[in-house]
Amino acid sequence: MPPKKLAVFAVHTGFSLFGYGIARDLIRMANDTGSNVQVDVATAASNSGPVRSSCGAVVLADHGWPVISRADYVFVCSSRDPGSEGAPAALLAGLRECHRHGGWVIGLGTSIFALGQAGLLAGRRAVAHPAQLPALETAFAETCFTFRPFLIDQRIATCVGGDAVTDLMLELLSQAFDPAIAENVRRHVLLKPERSETFAASIGLKGSLESLDPRLARYIQLVEQTLSAPRPLDEICAAIATSSRTLSRLTRAVFDCTPGELSARIRLNYAAGLLKSSSKSLPDIAEASGYRSTPHFSKAFNAHFRMRPGKYRTLQKQPLEQKE
Repeated sequence: MPPKKLAVFAVHTGFSLFGYGIARDLIRMANDTGSNVQVDVATAASNSGPVRSSCGAVVLADHGWPVISRADYVFVCSSRDPGSEGAPAALLAGLRECHRHGGWVIGLGTSIFALGQAGLLAGRRAVAHPAQLPALETAFAETCFTFRPFLIDQRIATCVGGDAVTDLMLELLSQAFDPAIAENVRRHVLLKPERSETFAASIGLKGSLESLDPRLARYIQLVEQTLSAPRPLDEICAAIATSSRTLSRLTRAVFDCTPGELSARIRLNYAAGLLKSSSKSLPDIAEASGYRSTPHFSKAFNAHFRMRPGKYRTLQKQPLEQKE
């Protein structure tokens, strides 16, 4: 029989049903794949019974806070404002105990405040919504906050935004189950024709994403998750259980390039998006895209897009009638 693990969703009145539903259903999908790891799921609150979400829908909590301390994964679901009275002491104690014995603590959205109140963010990195950043930095001065969609730091995970819950869950499933299971779930949930065509065109894919080799799909996922700090090729190959020679053969057959060149395409397309939609400086964009220096980034960008980053930004921000 596959080993059993326990995931507990800790909910407050007014929690986000959106994040709760996505995270819980992706665990269900992973269980349904026949993985060698199975996860039992429970919902906990201050008292067992009905708990009303922010949209008015009700879920039933089958446990009180004490179950959290023995969970392998705790998902904290809350919509509490920074100025509220704070999370219950029993919940905070359970989160600390869970992490102490090797469990994961995952804060969905504004639940990051509960993680901070439990003392689990001190000396760590975590994500923040721009509107909440001042309150978070004031409350948890020992935490380094970033605007990334999600982040995992030593079994503490945080995320902001609806799409970020899915991205975070896929990474957790990859680590808790295995990359192939996560890839099967990703394909089932995310592959929409319009999104696939846009993404495929941006990285030079020959063919469809639906038929993409799972090892290549996982490689792309790992590159996207480590944009600012690209991982060595041998480390990525170990993570996807393939050799560098095999990966090179796959990227040449499907993308007509080496793994390093594919990584550069992904990172440069990310940089192009930042140039178009943000006011970040070129050095900041270079760093976020994994380039050691601005000149190195500019040279690579120019080689790929046939124009310097500054010119690209200017053209993208011009009104449509001036481009025509």
